[in-house]
Amino acid sequence: MRVLHIVTRSDSGGAQCMIATLAALQSQSGHVVAVASGLEGAGLAWYSLPASIEKIPVRHLKRNIAPWNDLLALSEIYHICMSWKPDIVHIHTSKAAALTRIAINPNRYPIIYTMHGYDQLKVANQQLLFIDKMLSPRTSAIVAVSNYDLRRMRTDGYHPKLIVNGVKDPSSRKSDASELTLALQLLEDLRRRESPTGLMIARPASPKRPELVREAARQLKDLCNIVWIGGNAQADDPSSFYALGPIPDAGRLIPFCDFVLLPSDHEGLPMTLLECLAAGKPFIASNVGGIPELLKDVDFPIGPGVAVENTAEDFASAIRGIAHDIELCKAMGARGKKLWEKYYTAEIMAAEYDTLYKLHKQTGRE
Repeated sequence: MRVLHIVTRSDSGGAQCMIATLAALQSQSGHVVAVASGLEGAGLAWYSLPASIEKIPVRHLKRNIAPWNDLLALSEIYHICMSWKPDIVHIHTSKAAALTRIAINPNRYPIIYTMHGYDQLKVANQQLLFIDKMLSPRTSAIVAVSNYDLRRMRTDGYHPKLIVNGVKDPSSRKSDASELTLALQLLEDLRRRESPTGLMIARPASPKRPELVREAARQLKDLCNIVWIGGNAQADDPSSFYALGPIPDAGRLIPFCDFVLLPSDHEGLPMTLLECLAAGKPFIASNVGGIPELLKDVDFPIGPGVAVENTAEDFASAIRGIAHDIELCKAMGARGKKLWEKYYTAEIMAAEYDTLYKLHKQTGRE
């Protein structure tokens, strides 16, 4: 099967991480796979993709609405589909999803649309929400990544299918990025100091709220170290707060920290937290979107993490509660690992998408 993924940006966000994970497994199982994306992000998300996956630039595809660029992007997407001839077009993120469904005939190319956090559209991109709803009939299947999103999408008139995100064990992935090597050296140095280290992987842009953790670090003083992948240092950062900027394949760092931090205004089902489960590490995250679903499995009496309100004080309090409790961190991490094995492996996700692809390749749109 020929599978074409289309996404707006190529930086290292959650949607891009999911695409890279899914595309790699699809290629391994014999599908011919390509990823088409805009230039914003400079291809950072595709750094570790195997050479068998074609990377196609969509030069005028940009996140912000810009009529001239959008018209040119429509033409680019149309010509990519006409020349590449996919069996399935899998669209991700609202801007790429809108332009693709306008550009191509859904009766010719089955279109699967994964919404990576419905609130990103409903709350943060309201100008696209009306357009997205209007284009729903031009979609073969719409996928929600969490039960939270599933309920909200149904309330708004969508008819989604639930396929939760899945990840590989971060320790099984390889990367030779120089930035990753330097970050690993820092984490190893911090570990030798025998001071707990929290890791935050988050872009310095909405919906992420890294400033909450930065302020929490100020309140905590030297209680623990916090390493931030995604943003840059500030002159008044505390000595225990390390901002390393964006790094490709940053999930590889998770096995080398003690706990993971994710502050955000809204989420679907964050890939970073799933990688945290897979690595057997506890997390502290905002109590939003699909995140609480990771804490509700009745088979696991100890949760794999803590969900808190979006204040620096709440993050600081939660960090104090687990940072120096080694046995609690081990127990939470072990529960997370079992939860990942049961529900959130990359193979489970890929198998469900493969079933969905086959259905729509054979029968066309529902």
